Amino acid sequence: MADNEFDEIKFKQAVDMSTFSQVLAMDDEGECQFSLSMVLEFFDQGKNTLPDMENALQVSPFYVTLSHLNDCSVIFTAFSVQRDLPKLSFLARFLKGSASAYGLRKVRQCCEKIEHYGSKRNEDGSAAEYDEDLCLSRINSEIGILRNTLTEAQMAFEFFYKTKLA
Repeated sequence: MADNEFDEIKFKQAVDMSTFSQVLAMDDEGECQFSLSMVLEFFDQGKNTLPDMENALQVSPFYVTLSHLNDCSVIFTAFSVQRDLPKLSFLARFLKGSASAYGLRKVRQCCEKIEHYGSKRNEDGSAAEYDEDLCLSRINSEIGILRNTLTEAQMAFEFFYKTKLA
């Protein structure tokens, strides 16, 4: 079996069954359509939230053309600064809640760290006096981990439902 394939042990490492069983309890007897639709909705949410997080980290250039300066057009490069810690914290908290509902421990942990860094706190939530650049750097690293963790969670659910989710 390749490292990226799932078995029962890897599934249980990725998904807390005591939590996920509460979602499964909402399914009709012998069917998993309701829980599957909820899981699919979660991954759609993740696919939409990650780019929003990445955008909140960006410093994007844009160009401004000023005309009529001595009959010359002058082009300046300016920067649009998105670097929005409160937004990053909010988005992480949003995704963390959903991950918790499905028993996705690692996803929840990543989101929790991003949420704390977005509030200029330590990864465990304790008070800190971090500057914005350090928090953004840590969030950037954690978003990479979150992306991989979401992929792992998707593979776990594909194993469980025996169907491709993407």
